[in-house]
Amino acid sequence: MKKKITIAVILTLASLAMTTGCQSIEDATYEDGITVTDDFNQAGSYEDNFTAGDKNCNLSKQVNALRERITTVQELQHPVTIERKLLKEDDVFEIYVPWIAEEEYRHINEMIESYIIDYIDDTINFALEWDDEWEFESCDFWSFDYNVTYNRNGILSFHIAEEALYWGRPRYNLRGINIDLHEGRFISTTELFDVDANFLERLFAYREDDYIMGEEIIISYLMETHGEERLLETINNGVTHFYFSQEYIYVRFGLIQALGYYMVLWLPWEQTSMQESC
Repeated sequence: MKKKITIAVILTLASLAMTTGCQSIEDATYEDGITVTDDFNQAGSYEDNFTAGDKNCNLSKQVNALRERITTVQELQHPVTIERKLLKEDDVFEIYVPWIAEEEYRHINEMIESYIIDYIDDTINFALEWDDEWEFESCDFWSFDYNVTYNRNGILSFHIAEEALYWGRPRYNLRGINIDLHEGRFISTTELFDVDANFLERLFAYREDDYIMGEEIIISYLMETHGEERLLETINNGVTHFYFSQEYIYVRFGLIQALGYYMVLWLPWEQTSMQESC
């Protein structure tokens, strides 16, 4: 089956049509209500786990084993049971997250919930820094849904699609989440493959189809606007910029955040090289 490049573009003209007649609602603030267990606190925050995974030599020595768990061709081994959980629904929010049914992975569910909550809170706080009187309007919305791309051998990979309209502006984004269920932590790019100039060249060059109109322009925009070093740093330092299946690694690039652009490119595992163990 041929893989397609995913390009999401939300036009600002659509937002102008949707901003008419909005009324404020005071009770649309996202409420936490999630109790994070001591196990999660001991494991560290989302960013702490990434930093530890990047710098810890013991984790680096496990690269070969972790990658082999993902790419080895064999029958499914112990996939977890994923249920679609409605985390929040009101006049503004509609949030679905993957929920692991097995009780032994309760702390993984809490990690996923905590990540979504922190992300929403950070975005709201960022908006309030620009306008301390800002609040959701009755025509605003914010929805999250997901797609699981890998679920086997104690590893879970999925992406969360975010669609929103607030401040009269549309927003559409995609974030990858990759979790080692055995160790109860997020997985970073540095643990799976070497992100260097060769990786970027292969990622931009690999296609099963020729470019469709516009894709070459967007890739040129990425290189000209951000530059090679910044793109590599973005991939290497961001645990949410990628997700994977057994066959492919998918890398998500944000283009123009204010307009809600993003693009996802893919690369076969065999065209990537592994980080050297320290």
